[in-house]
Amino acid sequence: MTNHFHMKLCRQPLLALWCAFLLSGILSSSATSSTVILAPVPGSNTLNIAITAKGTVSYSGYNIPINSTSSQTAQLGGTQPLLFDATFDPVTQQGTITGLDFTNGNIEVLNPLSWTLNLGTYLFIPLGSVNITGSNIVGQLYTPHPMSLVSGGTTFPLADHELILDGGTLEGSGTGAAATFVTPFTNNLATTPIQGPLATNGSGTVTLSNPTVAGGTASYTVTVTLPANSSFQIQSNLVIVTAAITGITCWQGAFTRSFIVTNSITAISVGVPTTVTAIGLSGYKYVLDRATNLFSAQWADISTNAAATNGVIQAVDHFSDLGGNAPASAYYRFRWLP
Repeated sequence: MTNHFHMKLCRQPLLALWCAFLLSGILSSSATSSTVILAPVPGSNTLNIAITAKGTVSYSGYNIPINSTSSQTAQLGGTQPLLFDATFDPVTQQGTITGLDFTNGNIEVLNPLSWTLNLGTYLFIPLGSVNITGSNIVGQLYTPHPMSLVSGGTTFPLADHELILDGGTLEGSGTGAAATFVTPFTNNLATTPIQGPLATNGSGTVTLSNPTVAGGTASYTVTVTLPANSSFQIQSNLVIVTAAITGITCWQGAFTRSFIVTNSITAISVGVPTTVTAIGLSGYKYVLDRATNLFSAQWADISTNAAATNGVIQAVDHFSDLGGNAPASAYYRFRWLP
């Protein structure tokens, strides 16, 4: 609901009367919208990467089923730029995020990655193992869709965002009997990146802290948490090798925004014409209304005015609707025009 700030201007015959009023706060109570680009922010993250080998191979005249999984925890570092749309209440400065976007970041796997898939035995035949290593793995989070809409200021669909591994290598080979049916491979992720939605369904969460306000600046902390549940095929042969990535990534950063505070609304001299000034939000439009009774439902729209770059709104009442004759007294209000 839009708050109105009222002021009364009085006129007496043969006397110019000056009136001044002091009000605190923001002239408009309607939320303002902003697009915030958050500088690259650090992440504190780990992901579980499970490598699975499945298939059926022929060995010594037998059809042997292959099904083995090995997990490795990837410790992630790096930074991630964020971009989001938000609305801010001009009185309390409380913010609500309405859209979220990930731009190219810098995710680094900080620990060596090595998976050993022991294939066990089949009819007393040892099948050996599949060994895979990851070297210098890097990646990013990315939003290939339009900015993801945030519901209720807190959740957004994971399917709108991708995890991309686009640097480093994955190398694999078989040992023992597996060497006969696992073709050695080297995947250069820079040329054949692994990418896909963080999850085909489910929600990430984003929180915006309460503001810390000092003067005309409000400071916030934003935290984005993304559960990951993705699966990628690494190698397709007699044995299909896939990687399933699960876990949570978390990114947190801080930002500030400036807003205009008004400490006075002053009614200028009464007469024909009457000039009224106030402080609002730069670039926003405001309507000056007049009534002869503060509680009247009949407010006359006098003029529409845009706040200047310094926030000053200035409006002039020529009393055109009253034939150029000013009443004995009048109340004025400015209201924000969406």
